[in-house]
Amino acid sequence: MAENGWDNFGQQILDTVDDAIRYGDFSNLSRSVGSIINDTIDTVRQTGRTYRQGQQGTYYGANGQQGPQFGNAGQRAAGNRMTQPVLYERNPRGKAAGTLMCIGGYLCLGIFGILFLALLIIAFTDPYVIVGTAFFGILTAISLAVAVRGTNKVRFINRYISYIRVLQQRVNVPIRELADRVGKSIEYTTRDLRIR
Repeated sequence: MAENGWDNFGQQILDTVDDAIRYGDFSNLSRSVGSIINDTIDTVRQTGRTYRQGQQGTYYGANGQQGPQFGNAGQRAAGNRMTQPVLYERNPRGKAAGTLMCIGGYLCLGIFGILFLALLIIAFTDPYVIVGTAFFGILTAISLAVAVRGTNKVRFINRYISYIRVLQQRVNVPIRELADRVGKSIEYTTRDLRIR
């Protein structure tokens, strides 16, 4: 998957489903689709690891030992500066995962939903297609659940970023001010802050 890139993800799933329908063999369909999705997730994880390692700025010295990017001089320079402590994380984790869940969920929802509807129409004339129809109905429901979960996650993270903008470096802020910032009621904002 890494060498093919993201362009082939949807096409691979579509080809796998198309082959299963063409040959009438659904026995390995879930394993094949699962393999494609797992390859995609592995690619995303590897990309994230590579990015994080680049952000940490580690290097390997002449003796092969790992160290910080700027060595001791960088540590001393950072230690002498007066820096204000960060009270709140400005870039919360999970936004990329939520976005990926949205994209993957809605993409699969479209593919499986179309196949489900097509098989549902065919099932009225051919009762042997009911098993395939049920299978794609389940996949459609799962895709919808993943897409909704990802959408909710992205929306919460966007509200979190709005909360942080209001808080800035303050330790406490009236709930009304946070609620006004995100355009929600005080009750909703209170629940939102307690749940997370």
